[in-house]
Amino acid sequence: MIESVIATNYLNAGLSVLPADRMLKCPRGKWKEWQTRLPTAEEERAWFANRQDAVCIVCGKVSGNLEVLDFDNKGELFPRWKESVPADLLAKLVIEQTPSGGYHVAYRCAGEICGNIKLARGVREDKTVTLIETRGEGGLVLCAPTEGYTIQNGDYANLPRLTAEERVTLLNTAWQMDEAKHGPQPTQNDMPSGFSLFEPNPSSFEQRPGDDFNLRGDVRGLLEHHGWKSLGIQPDGNEYWRRPGKETDGNSATLKDGVFYVFSSNAAPFEANRGYAPFTVYALLEHNGAYNEAAAKLLECGYGKAASDDGGVNLEPFLNTIRQKEEQQLYTGRELLRQFTEMKPPLIDGLLRREEVMNIVAAPKTGKSWLVMQLALCLVTGREWFGHQCPQSRVLLIDNELHKETIACRLAKVATAMGIPLEDETIDNLTVFPQRGMAKDLTLLNAKLAEFKNRRFDVIVIDALYKALPATVDENSNGQITAIYNLLDGYARQMKSAIILVHHTSKGSQANKSVTDVGSGAGAQSRSPDTHLTLRTNEEEGVASVYCCVRSFPPVAPFCLRKSGNNLWELAPDCSPENLDGRASAEPTQLGKMRRTPVEDVADMIVENVHELNLPLSKTLMVEKVREACNTSKDKASAAILYLLNSGYLEERRGDSKSHQQAMKCVYFGPNSPMYEPPVSTKACFRAAQI
Repeated sequence: MIESVIATNYLNAGLSVLPADRMLKCPRGKWKEWQTRLPTAEEERAWFANRQDAVCIVCGKVSGNLEVLDFDNKGELFPRWKESVPADLLAKLVIEQTPSGGYHVAYRCAGEICGNIKLARGVREDKTVTLIETRGEGGLVLCAPTEGYTIQNGDYANLPRLTAEERVTLLNTAWQMDEAKHGPQPTQNDMPSGFSLFEPNPSSFEQRPGDDFNLRGDVRGLLEHHGWKSLGIQPDGNEYWRRPGKETDGNSATLKDGVFYVFSSNAAPFEANRGYAPFTVYALLEHNGAYNEAAAKLLECGYGKAASDDGGVNLEPFLNTIRQKEEQQLYTGRELLRQFTEMKPPLIDGLLRREEVMNIVAAPKTGKSWLVMQLALCLVTGREWFGHQCPQSRVLLIDNELHKETIACRLAKVATAMGIPLEDETIDNLTVFPQRGMAKDLTLLNAKLAEFKNRRFDVIVIDALYKALPATVDENSNGQITAIYNLLDGYARQMKSAIILVHHTSKGSQANKSVTDVGSGAGAQSRSPDTHLTLRTNEEEGVASVYCCVRSFPPVAPFCLRKSGNNLWELAPDCSPENLDGRASAEPTQLGKMRRTPVEDVADMIVENVHELNLPLSKTLMVEKVREACNTSKDKASAAILYLLNSGYLEERRGDSKSHQQAMKCVYFGPNSPMYEPPVSTKACFRAAQI
């Protein structure tokens, strides 16, 4: 029988869990209501107070976008599918075996999911049967601890949330096992729901060299030249390919029967969930989707004419052209002077040019989003922004923090305060892309930018950067942050737009930091962009000191801004930007006076002045306090604390919920400290091997 605590755990995990009939494999009674709302705790207790022999979970949005892959026919395809999925992705999944020998693979998705999809079918005993399908919106699954259902990995109460790319990897790997015969040019009917085939309109080819290339061309050399890597041909005939920039062995696309099928959402210029004919691959990679131009070039290379005797085509003519273009990235001094005679045009004079990247950094809740809305309206109307002229521009604002209603309210207030009528047509030069609660990952932005390409945006604003970073990116890693800015540079070139990023400061006072140190995370966040603009609190209330570092303009003198009562920022010429709040602070503490850099010295200062830290503290907060007080790096502060942990002067214990300690680990005085107080229970104490 199913214990009620199981249902309670599932419900607490955000799952729509219902009692089920094990023999009929369906919920007891009507269950449509639970497709759109979670049961209450009282309803769960009432249901499972009776002896239930099975439990089931409703899939889809109601359960946090739960999707389950169902491997039928005694799970015959599961072992082969399992071997084809990247090991790191497989380890995340919840996997259970069913009473019939089949398998369920469960996960949550970053975005909303569709209904059930039949991914793989085959003929068994003269009947077509479904071998792999999904349970999505409107579906449900019986699950453990129902008799016969055995969890092999993970836990339904702790489901992983997959990115769009990870989900497509799972679906595509299953779909590739479909035993239905696909012709050399699959149609939309050959693709599962949510997948599509992309082909250009044949009527755009006057001499039809693209058709000839589709029949005789081989895109392997072209893909390799553009950074794609073949991972080999699989037993089912699919050749797996890994996209440029991806370092793991996970496959991003397949090539079979002339169709290059892409399921990665970060494989520009290709879009996810689409198959591409050879000519389309060539046109996108070499001619930015200009099919007539691509056809004309192929015509020069012998396509559209009679085939050679051996039926093959020599791709060297246009590959040599590509190589020559790549080699031309080296210039002599005079070549450089002749070819690049002018700078890119400014979009904010003195601060930002087309195809550059700019940071706007300020502390949380200081009004930087209001400032950016004001900047956007200056750009779309062609007004000055604090003395910097802005030519009239088209702006895309990607906002991942505010609700649509809040954005609309702020837009109306700022426009009205600026004297812009709400019916003014120039406001249509601003396009807003609200992303709160949706896919905000920068690596997923490329597909959207491809859709926006024909709209010719001059400036793209991303508010805020920290919410757009991929889940796997460490904000404090210089290498990973540099890669993010390289990605943004590519987007800027692709769109021929400038990109403005709204970012937040690190914790603590910013007054004594240099301009390039203002901003949370790795130093690459200030060094990589072309413009780094910071707002720091001035001594005068409601005033911010603005400092800029620019790469392609003369130095910009610092200035002050004041928040007015009508939701606008205004220049404050009567204030001095040098009067930063906290710079002329009171006498520093003894701990703050010490600036010796060796780890042992920092540890000594902690011991001498530990009373100023008010232990216990969470590990993260203690590192921040020591770093700020000793004016040292985060790594050195962490190393000093680790030194004291190893010496027994400090001790790390689990947070005490009775004392409202939310952190998993807190730092206390250790047994070698005169202020040591043993924990109430020895089970609550453990020594840390590392900070």
